[in-house]
Amino acid sequence: MIRLVADRFLFRAALAALLLCPLGSARSETLVSSDLHTRLTLGFRVSEAALQRWLPPGWQSNALGTGPAKGANLLLSFVERLQNLDPEGKLIGTGRDRYLAFAAPARQVADTQTAVFILRVYTGNPRNVPGPYNTAALVDVFRERTDRGGDVEPGVAKDAWKIQDGTGGLIELNIQYRRGTLSRAATDMKFTSPVQSDLVRIYRTQAATDTVRSVSLEVDRVDSIDFQVRIAELQELFDGSEQLLSITDSPWSTREIFRP
Repeated sequence: MIRLVADRFLFRAALAALLLCPLGSARSETLVSSDLHTRLTLGFRVSEAALQRWLPPGWQSNALGTGPAKGANLLLSFVERLQNLDPEGKLIGTGRDRYLAFAAPARQVADTQTAVFILRVYTGNPRNVPGPYNTAALVDVFRERTDRGGDVEPGVAKDAWKIQDGTGGLIELNIQYRRGTLSRAATDMKFTSPVQSDLVRIYRTQAATDTVRSVSLEVDRVDSIDFQVRIAELQELFDGSEQLLSITDSPWSTREIFRP
């Protein structure tokens, strides 16, 4: 009887410990890297037919249904990594690089499963080719950024990007906008590869963001913008019919990247 009572006590204690344990500790994940970066994201509505050619069989575009980028089916993120660390906290290369990532939310045609595919990454870092999603291409990436303001005013920012490939193809972005109040948020997102759909990476991010243009939220603090795409593989996506629905600036983001 004493042994039975003891066994029940231990079982209940173990069950209580399991129930009180944070969910995060039950995750079987491997830390890949962590970084600190800035990010400028443009949300576009592009041709569904043109976008479909970038998606794997059995998947179709699934435009965002809520948020500042509502209606967008293609997201372009201009990223400058200020510090890039391996799982032990050591610098990866110089710890800095710049790239442009193309992401598309999608869903399975015959199921309810959804995913965000990293269709292409244009990077100035040869270490990141072909990259974790096997979609990275090596290019030259240049960025120039300035901020102007005084006292307690939010100020005005200018951001200029130039991405140039070896054949003369070019992507250029020049934007000037008035800053607003930053919002802080934590996100937990999964991304996958269009050429290997079982390849998944998890991004846990803490970021400050400023939505400077949103059609759905009726926000527009952009004073001027010039965006041009002259890279052959992107011509059908950017044929003049695309709509720019949102622009979100993140002057700082910190994230951890995991592999399931």
